[in-house]
Amino acid sequence: MKRLWSLVPSGGSLPENVWRARHRFLVGLTFFHAVVIALAGTVMGKSWALSPWMLFDVETALHTVGEAPIVAGLGVLACWRKFGRTAQASFVGFGLMSSSAILVHLSGGYIEFHFHFFVLLTFLALCQDWIPYILAVGFVAVHHGVVGVIWPQAVYNHEAAYNAPWTWAGIHALFVLWSCLGSVVAWRFNERAFEQTALILQAAGDGIFGLDTEGRITFMNPAAATMLGVDARRIIGNPVGPVVMHLRTDGTPVRDAESQITAPLRGGTARQASDQIFTRADGSYFPVDYVSTPMIEREQLTGVVVSFKDITERHRSEAALL
Repeated sequence: MKRLWSLVPSGGSLPENVWRARHRFLVGLTFFHAVVIALAGTVMGKSWALSPWMLFDVETALHTVGEAPIVAGLGVLACWRKFGRTAQASFVGFGLMSSSAILVHLSGGYIEFHFHFFVLLTFLALCQDWIPYILAVGFVAVHHGVVGVIWPQAVYNHEAAYNAPWTWAGIHALFVLWSCLGSVVAWRFNERAFEQTALILQAAGDGIFGLDTEGRITFMNPAAATMLGVDARRIIGNPVGPVVMHLRTDGTPVRDAESQITAPLRGGTARQASDQIFTRADGSYFPVDYVSTPMIEREQLTGVVVSFKDITERHRSEAALL
């Protein structure tokens, strides 16, 4: 049982910067579908005739325009950080699943459009969070069953499904579960890769932190956080200058434009320096040696990794020999 349980992803373990990047992509995908739905009526040649019931008449273009705000509204809620990661991802999941349901409805229940659910569930697995993922799968089951009973023509396009909507909901659910299984397996492999990287960073005795191309901190290992006296979770996304204050040997601050820490962002080559001074959050300082190495991905500079070592003990040993 332990062996089997080890194959199940834990969920919610993505680093904040990685999760935010994936979430922004999914929110953008949600708004993209809102635009597609709004334009679908015109593309399908539906009428723009005005009538008291035009928003409820599936044959009018205004009906499709009226369904787009449902998806867009969920996308807006997904952008509100006060909700927390799980709630934001859940809103994205409902937005994407709603877009699938609306497109199936607009197609007249074409079975081919049901593949849209499969595709978006795969994208939603990028969040690597169980609650949004299970809620999205539940949405698909309820949509196929409940809406299939109340309004079968909006979900299916054949007589067999009209007569037995729950049976066909079960058939679709079976294939959805197999699709989800593949996503979960990939999710677990992805999670293991992050765990191994995290273990290496945590075990390293040297301080290590990363910067993006704008000079903002993307990650920091426990050793670096301890030496600098900061909370690694709170400083992610902050500019490096106020967090890692760099001084010359005479105590004067090193300007960002002159710092070898961010130099690889400008020149693309690794830099190193010895007997430099970093300050802690409490105002104290300590001597360091550091190396700043550019991160190159597909021949594009994506940031730098900085490793540094507190050399206080070395200075004490050298002073004792004098």
